[in-house]
Amino acid sequence: EGSGTTAFDSSGNGNTGTINNGATWTTGKSGGALSFDGIDDNVQIAGLLGQPQNITISAWANLSAKDTSGAELISLGDYAAFRLDGINGKGATGSYYDGTTWRATTTGISYAGTGWHHFVYVMDDTNNIQKVYVDGVVTGTPTAHTQAVSYTGLGSNTFIGKHGSGSGNYDFKGIIYYVRVYNKA
Repeated sequence: EGSGTTAFDSSGNGNTGTINNGATWTTGKSGGALSFDGIDDNVQIAGLLGQPQNITISAWANLSAKDTSGAELISLGDYAAFRLDGINGKGATGSYYDGTTWRATTTGISYAGTGWHHFVYVMDDTNNIQKVYVDGVVTGTPTAHTQAVSYTGLGSNTFIGKHGSGSGNYDFKGIIYYVRVYNKA
């Protein structure tokens, strides 16, 4: 934490990431965080974190500005993602691909320029409920998608600060700190 070109996985699961294209270490809420330029910085983690069916993604973020279509916090390939300030006023959006279409849960609130926030996306496949929390409060309307996430044909690596398909319309500009991904709701 705080130096070099590696973002270490403190869980012991070996999901260490490689810092690419100039993301720089800075101060987060407490300790080291990464600053992204909104152009092409990212952290790449080999694989899809075990391809979880139940997913909880959390991170502290201070978004300076969104890219053309939003600002990706994290993307497991192009299968499950958490994005801030998506187009059409979607706000913070957690989404997953079911093999046919994207299933999204959104807040409808934009966060660029509003300082630090703690974001959490929960995809509970067991109980068919999805929620987005901002600063510990369920924000927006939870959804009840019954389809499961599909991990076929849409990328093979996980990215922080960049969309998993490689699209340049979702680059993160700001600071991301304390990213967590769990295989449970």
